[in-house]
This record gives sequence, C-alpha cells and structure tokens, in this order.
Amino acid sequence: MAGGSANHPGRPGRQTFGLTVIDPRRFGGKAYYVREMKRFLARVKAIRPRLGMGRVRLPGERGQATLKGCQTRGVPLTDEKVGMLASIARANRIAEPW
Repeated sequence: MAGGSANHPGRPGRQTFGLTVIDPRRFGGKAYYVREMKRFLARVKAIRPRLGMGRVRLPGERGQATLKGCQTRGVPLTDEKVGMLASIARANRIAEPW
C-alpha cells in the first residue's frame, strides 16, 4: 500500500500506510489475544525512556490526549487563525460566532 512514489525517489512524496489485520481466533482466541496484548503493552510502557524524554508513549497516545483536551477545554486558536476564520466568515456572509 505504499503507492508509486515509494518506488520512485524522484516523484513528489505522498503519504503512505501499511495495514495489518489480525484475527485473534487464529491465535488462541480473543481473550488470550487481549491478555497477551495488555501484557506486551505493559512491558513496552515500562521501558526506561531515553535521556531527556518524559516517558514511553504508544502510537496515537499524544493525539488522543490532544483530542480529549480539545473536547474538554476547546480548540486553542492563534490570533492568526482567528483572523483567517473571520475573513472566511465575512467572505461567505457568515456571522462570526465570537
């Protein structure tokens, strides 16, 4: 799923992704799979972080924390972003909500 640009360094870069699908029933059942994944993740999180780093994070943890913060405290906007949104609102005859 890497796309053509992954095989041709001269082409402009594009975001690519990989996908792994696992059927827990093929690996001892769902309960066993979940138990083993929890054990594995606990070991990963227990690793001593690199010097200067706060803690070991799993992929997606920072994004989840940011989303939760936005849901509870709102989305932080710079003055520049507020100005851009105001300009777009005026151009489309939309009342500014602030």
